[in-house]
Amino acid sequence: SPFFTLNVETVGANGLYDFPVFTSAEIVGANLELKGTSIAGTLIEFFIADSDPSGYGEGETWLFTDSEGSGTDLDADAGEFFFRVALPGGVSDGTEITATATSGTGNTSEFSLNETVVATGLISGVVFEDVAGNVLDGGEAIGDANNPTVNGVNIRLYNDDGGTANQPDATDTLRAGPITTAGAGAYSFAGLADGTYWVVVDSRTVSPSASIHPSYLATTPWAEQTYGPDNGWCADGTGGSTERSGAGPCYGGVDGATDDDISALTSSEHVARIVITGGSVANVDFGFSYNVVTNVQAAGNASLTASTYQGSLDQFVRNANAIDGDNAMRF
Repeated sequence: SPFFTLNVETVGANGLYDFPVFTSAEIVGANLELKGTSIAGTLIEFFIADSDPSGYGEGETWLFTDSEGSGTDLDADAGEFFFRVALPGGVSDGTEITATATSGTGNTSEFSLNETVVATGLISGVVFEDVAGNVLDGGEAIGDANNPTVNGVNIRLYNDDGGTANQPDATDTLRAGPITTAGAGAYSFAGLADGTYWVVVDSRTVSPSASIHPSYLATTPWAEQTYGPDNGWCADGTGGSTERSGAGPCYGGVDGATDDDISALTSSEHVARIVITGGSVANVDFGFSYNVVTNVQAAGNASLTASTYQGSLDQFVRNANAIDGDNAMRF
């Protein structure tokens, strides 16, 4: 069968019942996730393993028991299991675990081949429209009427593995994406090892909550960033960039006078540096507004239905014309 391997012995007790086979053991956030294969319907007991040169250490500390195909088995395929439990005490990155399988008639397998637990992190956040461009002033909150979340926004994740640590380099490699915000503007990247990453938002895919006048195109409006997460890269007001300490105002993104260009990490304007150390990082949130002016660029496109310079007065006027409802500029 493809679902399990045979025991070492060819004759013996317990009906030669086959042990489970792990495919992964990961710490994701505050949970332990175990995946593998076993005979359908079998009872599986999981243990911290007593290491052995053979790789088949005996169970030293019992962790939990569940059944393949039970209501808590997240893999619906017969013969495959996926269990997610609160991280048990004693389990951390590098812990070896093992398991046994027991049939409905009481036959129990040998201990399985040990599987090494890997700590993996999760980066998650929300993209929202900061309608007034006031950065959640006056007790406003992400997701309220003045700050609706935005679905359909493209997000990319890069490894910080290029020439200079903690700097967005042309040699930093794309790890994942683009993924798209969905379900109240949310996004997440899972299965991440400890390390440093860059989260990048494509502002061209941000759309307004209000409708667009039929005389204009969906691509006429172009929002500018107003809010960034902890470690977000933001214009410093003097022509340079600074990394935020704590979430808050981030007018213009990396450089308020430069258009967002997500064809490369180095030309992307809406960026945050995220460090994972043995866990997950949440609230990597980005806010965008159609009502802010962050630079003094001149008009850049003769066609009034096209977008022009991001964050310019000209682009604000185009946003105001294209998006239904009142618009109040914030400079």
